[in-house]
Amino acid sequence: MFKQIYLFELKYRLKRPATWAYFGILLVFGLIVAIGGNGPVSEKVFVNSPIGIATMLITISIFGVMLASAIMGVPIYRDIEHKTENYYFTYPISEKGYVFGRFLGSLSVLFLISLGFHLGLIIGFAIGPYAGYVEADRFTDFHLWHYIQPTIILYWSNFFFAGCIFFTLVALTKRVMLAYAGGAILFITYLITLTLTQDVENKDLVSLLDPFGFGTYSNVIDYWTPEEQNTQTVPFTGMLVWNRLLWIGIGLMALLYSLFKFDFQRFLNRNYGGKKIKIQDESVNESAVLEKIPSVEKIYSKSLNFKILLDLTKMEVKNIVKDNFFIAILVAAALFILFDGWYGFPLYGTPSLPTTYYMLEIKDFNFIVLIFVLIVFMTGEVMHRERGVNYDQIFGSLPIPNGIIYGSKFLALAFISFLLVNLVLVSGVFNQITKGYFNFEFGMYFTDLYLIEFPKYITFVMLAFFVHSIVTKKFIGHVVAIAIWVLLFGINSFLDVDNNLYLYAYAPGYIVSDMNGFGHFGTALFWFRLYWLACGGLLTYIGFLFWRRGTDSGRKSRMRVAKGRLNKATLSTMVLLAVIWIGSGFFINYNTKTINNYKTEKAGTIASANYEKQLGKYAKIDQPKVVDVKLHADLFPEERRATIKTIYQLVNKSKTPIDSLHLFWGEAGIFHRKIDAFKINGKNPILGQEYEDFNYEIYALGTRMNPGDTLEMELTVSGGFKGFPNEGTGREIVYNGTFINNDFFPSFGYNAGGELTSDQDRKKYELHIKDYSLPAQDDAWGLKNLLFNDDADYITFEGTVSTSPDQLAIMPGYLQKEWEENGRKYYTYKM
Repeated sequence: MFKQIYLFELKYRLKRPATWAYFGILLVFGLIVAIGGNGPVSEKVFVNSPIGIATMLITISIFGVMLASAIMGVPIYRDIEHKTENYYFTYPISEKGYVFGRFLGSLSVLFLISLGFHLGLIIGFAIGPYAGYVEADRFTDFHLWHYIQPTIILYWSNFFFAGCIFFTLVALTKRVMLAYAGGAILFITYLITLTLTQDVENKDLVSLLDPFGFGTYSNVIDYWTPEEQNTQTVPFTGMLVWNRLLWIGIGLMALLYSLFKFDFQRFLNRNYGGKKIKIQDESVNESAVLEKIPSVEKIYSKSLNFKILLDLTKMEVKNIVKDNFFIAILVAAALFILFDGWYGFPLYGTPSLPTTYYMLEIKDFNFIVLIFVLIVFMTGEVMHRERGVNYDQIFGSLPIPNGIIYGSKFLALAFISFLLVNLVLVSGVFNQITKGYFNFEFGMYFTDLYLIEFPKYITFVMLAFFVHSIVTKKFIGHVVAIAIWVLLFGINSFLDVDNNLYLYAYAPGYIVSDMNGFGHFGTALFWFRLYWLACGGLLTYIGFLFWRRGTDSGRKSRMRVAKGRLNKATLSTMVLLAVIWIGSGFFINYNTKTINNYKTEKAGTIASANYEKQLGKYAKIDQPKVVDVKLHADLFPEERRATIKTIYQLVNKSKTPIDSLHLFWGEAGIFHRKIDAFKINGKNPILGQEYEDFNYEIYALGTRMNPGDTLEMELTVSGGFKGFPNEGTGREIVYNGTFINNDFFPSFGYNAGGELTSDQDRKKYELHIKDYSLPAQDDAWGLKNLLFNDDADYITFEGTVSTSPDQLAIMPGYLQKEWEENGRKYYTYKM
């Protein structure tokens, strides 16, 4: 009967829309990556090189664990779900034939679905040279073996291993939730190996223990030249062989165990191995028939609804926290973050101190991936619980408002998110105590976790709620929700879309430090969190409209239900959320684009190309050099602004006369500066030419500077920060820890640091390819300039800085004087 079971599984799967939906998702993703030329290789390596293809395949196989759980976790459980398991008593089906037929049929379909990504890559790489996103010469010829070899040793071997684990767990326990737990544990194992790879001494061990082989693969190709990456496939030798043998062997042993352990009697007997149910006395009390049934009054008050909401929330929370699989995943997550915090971020074996801000940074490494997956899984369980226990018809007939039930499920997930946030707090404090570090800084913990991170988790819950409300199948809901997250990651990483306004739940990065605390990042985080919470709230309400409570799941039925739920209160709330979402979006856009000059990566590349094309003619022109600087700076860290007056002594050290002064201020960014005063030899200079797009100015000198001549330039500049950017630390002036470098002032002459460095970009924008970024050792211009700065040689310096009374100021040189005046502190340095 093996053949019949195998063919039945194939035919069933091939007729399911979900099969082709998964195939289509992988195909589209492959097309996007291939056409855009966004492979994980350097620009000197072909986009469709053997290594590029292999890296993409193994990466997809890691995220494909969720796909493997959806396909391989249900073939046997489906008979329980559809109540067809008892029919197998009436057919001469062997247990091994049944199990292996189900397994091999599902595995074949899983392999077929996985080929969607290959098809997308092949078609995309054929279109790529003509699409124009990257240069046509970044693509090489098609070689089928470059797809077959990594598919067998990396791609399919990962799917086989994961499929065996999920199939075995569900086949022997009849608990489909074990597939979720297994997927989460696999992710945790992989994330732990990432932490271990930070220590070079553990590479061999990690190469062996990495279940997906990514670390093993990376160690093999770590030092490959572009030529090797363009021509060679990954050699199936050394640790890669042992890694594949180990994990394929573990998967095969799990499959064989299920094949010989599976028992129809155990599978079909629902109470097999369970506790005996005590049979209660069912004798009829005849006197009860004569009792009069008391009349009751139906009460539907707001206070009662609120009480029901709280009771249902408590019930949902209890169901979650008592679930053995949730406990297992929670413990695994706690162990993972403890492990990550304990080992820290070692540099060549040297761990970091367990400071509070570092304990908080850990959550942003890999832990956030696990949290999102866990939230998606638990949301699916909560949203589909009634159908999972065949209670949906009874539950749907209860006189409880839909909003109360839906709201209780959301509140329960919000509470679980709160527990997950506190994992970071508990693990951080535990690591600090065990390492003898007792400066806990709970204020920093509470601010970061409860005001910044917790709202982020809520946006995850909202997205998961929306998906599981629209998608009626739990497994498909899991895959769709995770696919959305992967798509956002891909758009951000591969398509270079970095505007946080367009990437769900994204927000500007922030830095927590001992000196500056959370600094100035709070404003941007508040607005972006508000923006995405409003968007998520709107999605949650849309999900509520189409949420399936009873048994009707047809499209027309759900549309009818949605119209019935769209009452005045729901519509008003949705309009309010939409207003907050759109209004905060306009405010964010004004701050990031209008005030702070946001540019896409492509726009920045084009600007750099134009800079070189228009101003490259001024490269290596002679300019006077700074020999002496006198400076007076007034810092206002609480306002994040400063005013600096500088007097330069400039000398013409070249052998040719200089008739103009070239000032390059750098591109306009998030730092806003204003020239308050500018004089050369006591006179206002004449602006001869200005390149406004590049902040490049050329001033004509009244009297040209002959070799050895000196001039004095006086410059007063005020600058600071306004609003908030899409990204960027703005660390030049902060509340505590200001660091002002040369960026506050102009450089003299053309700055080659603003040029494009990528050979492909230079070729694309018709710029000559540079063999070296620095001048040759015998270059005449290079010999008369310092390596990193051609504005000056050695100088004399004297500066005075004033700042807030609680701050200490340091400048180049030796401290000459320190005093307080008019509520401010002053420091004078000289060298």
